[in-house]
Amino acid sequence: NEVMVDYLEENEHADHRVGLHHDEPDVIDVIDSKPQKPQQQQPASNVKQVTSDDNTTWSAPLKKAGDDATILLKPAFGTHRPSSNAILVFAEGYDLSIYLSFVESLANTGYSGDVVFSISNESKLKSGVKEYLLSKSNSQSEEGVNIIAYEVEWTCFKKSGESARGSGEGMNNCKMANVFGDAAGNPVDDPREPRPVATARYELYWIW
Repeated sequence: NEVMVDYLEENEHADHRVGLHHDEPDVIDVIDSKPQKPQQQQPASNVKQVTSDDNTTWSAPLKKAGDDATILLKPAFGTHRPSSNAILVFAEGYDLSIYLSFVESLANTGYSGDVVFSISNESKLKSGVKEYLLSKSNSQSEEGVNIIAYEVEWTCFKKSGESARGSGEGMNNCKMANVFGDAAGNPVDDPREPRPVATARYELYWIW
């Protein structure tokens, strides 16, 4: 599909600019909710081993926000199906044609599972996007594509530290707003330093 090819190439170029280029564009992640037997690998002799219960090096995003922190971020619309596989997508600011091409191509492959989007705030969505995504929100059935959408607020900065409007196609560093809260449910500041949204999206995937 020509539209999706252009989309993937654009994302790959953005990854080049922020230093996150891989052999293939890292646009979506597929999460299989069914437990898989881990593959045994020989540890490298020069790599420090971190046990599964040791969070001193790799603490969870929620832990960074405080011992009593809670997650405030909720879906703008749609409901997760816990027994379904899920494809996690960071896709903010695109025209309807991009969303339509992506979702319909998944449906045409026979994919049956959740598709979880991070999208722009409703006031910034392009024409027809919300209506289309809502039409594919199908949590009442265990079959077919089911869309869940989150609207994330970002506070972004240029490399100079000056305030910026939006992520600048991955060039600006950003912090998430109203994602974490204290025990009483009051919002707390994003505990991490401003970083490209291409990096911050993995914290959203952890939350989802």
